[in-house]
Amino acid sequence: MSHNRPIIVIKKKGGHGGHHGGAWKVAFADFITALMALFLVLWLVGQSQKVKQAIGGHFRNPPGILDGSRSGLLPGNEGVNEALQPKKEEKAPVSFEDEMATLERSAERLQQVFGQTEAFKGIRNQIQIRVTPDGLEIQLMEKAKKVLFEVGSARPVPDTRDVLIQIAKEIGKIPNRTVIAGHTDRRPYSDERHYSNWELSSDRANGARRVLAENGLKSDQIARVVGYADTQLLDEKDPYSDANRRITILVLPLGDTPKPSVLVRGLSEDKPPIIPEKQHQGIPEKPKSQAAPRKAAAH
Repeated sequence: MSHNRPIIVIKKKGGHGGHHGGAWKVAFADFITALMALFLVLWLVGQSQKVKQAIGGHFRNPPGILDGSRSGLLPGNEGVNEALQPKKEEKAPVSFEDEMATLERSAERLQQVFGQTEAFKGIRNQIQIRVTPDGLEIQLMEKAKKVLFEVGSARPVPDTRDVLIQIAKEIGKIPNRTVIAGHTDRRPYSDERHYSNWELSSDRANGARRVLAENGLKSDQIARVVGYADTQLLDEKDPYSDANRRITILVLPLGDTPKPSVLVRGLSEDKPPIIPEKQHQGIPEKPKSQAAPRKAAAH
């Protein structure tokens, strides 16, 4: 009889428990909110009393909520970061008279250096300095036996370099912007298809700029570097005059922009030069009818 007992098989079904729901997400969000509040409290503890009072007042009476106006936490519609930043003092505008007086002083110091230093004795009568309404104007002119650059080249000779270094040291002390212009005489190159007075005057102006920049003139002080070839002659009666080969440095008054007239004209006639030297010593009395073409130097 025992053999007829039914066999009962019990199967246990495996599986996960029921769905837990989103309660854990709510708890995690509460934890993050509490953590953020903790960091905010720690930040407030480290602030000054002025900032604490301002933030407290902001929450007690939030500005700009009803009228939609912009308002910061601190007086004067400033935010916390703005209030903590040091105030920038606004400089009072400099009058034109004061600016010209500053350029006059720079001119006088340059006159002292070039006029009294023995090292500049051989080149001082090729330097003309004057202050005009356009600014402080410095011109370096060539003479027959005293050139500023190597012949047909943009490389300044040692004496020219020394003069430019002194100019850079003086101009670098003031924030004024500077225009540098190169000029040549009318003597042409033998083959102007490859290199002409336009390239030469531009290269010489840029060569002067390079020396100035290496010795005190800041890059943001350079307003313009230009080459005019033989289009703006200093001595129009003699287009081949040595003095037509020159470099002009014009220091502009603050806030002024270079005008075309001050870039291309020669020495001003409204004010005598500060350095009392005989002008244009390299200019012959009679104009030359022709001149031999120059040859391009190796660069």
